[in-house]
Amino acid sequence: METLFRFHRGLLADSLETTVFVTGLAAIRKYINDTDPIFYASLSKIRIKKEPITDNRLPKEWGNTEYMVVADFDGYKGQCIGYTNFCQ
Repeated sequence: METLFRFHRGLLADSLETTVFVTGLAAIRKYINDTDPIFYASLSKIRIKKEPITDNRLPKEWGNTEYMVVADFDGYKGQCIGYTNFCQ
């Protein structure tokens, strides 16, 4: 299975359109910074939650399990910014 990341969007279809291949959490951080440096600058403590989410709507390359990528920003803690199919 490929290692994937996608941004959180309102609709699953919109979110899946942002899917990219990554090599780990550091690559996710770099991708976010490269995609939107202003948004990235507002984030702290980007991490992957260890609790798996099962979603049978996901395409085959995602499998049926994903993990939330969360960050702290604007005074909020652990806000979902995306999803990945691996947990570190």
